[in-house]
Amino acid sequence: MSGYASYQRGNPHREEISFVFLTSYEVHITKQVNYGETPLGKRVDVHFEGELTGDRLSGTMQGIDYVTIRPDGITEISPRASIQTSDGAFISVQISGYEFPDGTIKDTFVRFLTGDKRYDWLNNKVVFGEGRVLSGTKFEINYYYLP
Repeated sequence: MSGYASYQRGNPHREEISFVFLTSYEVHITKQVNYGETPLGKRVDVHFEGELTGDRLSGTMQGIDYVTIRPDGITEISPRASIQTSDGAFISVQISGYEFPDGTIKDTFVRFLTGDKRYDWLNNKVVFGEGRVLSGTKFEINYYYLP
């Protein structure tokens, strides 16, 4: 998806939903803490950092992803992170999503929170991300929002 992403179900009476590109995130894993097998699957805390590039949001993001690798091979991801924008604002990020066995990443819930007036428009946006694993320590995700 680039620029706009559109979604419409089979019902011809529904309006088309269009999402706008927000930013691209290239992520590097910096540390992992492995808790082993639990009743819900393998638990790992994945520390990460990387660059955000986009016209509406750019800067750096770092945080920890609280990962559960389920017995069916699907990975539940639950990152908490902090963004420092290229113009000095700080934004808190909370994400929920999945990584699939083929390396596809779907961030199905993305919440931004900030008190910085330049970015307070993000506080109430519907945002999702999709990406892919590039290597064992690197992945990329593109984020889109509902205008």
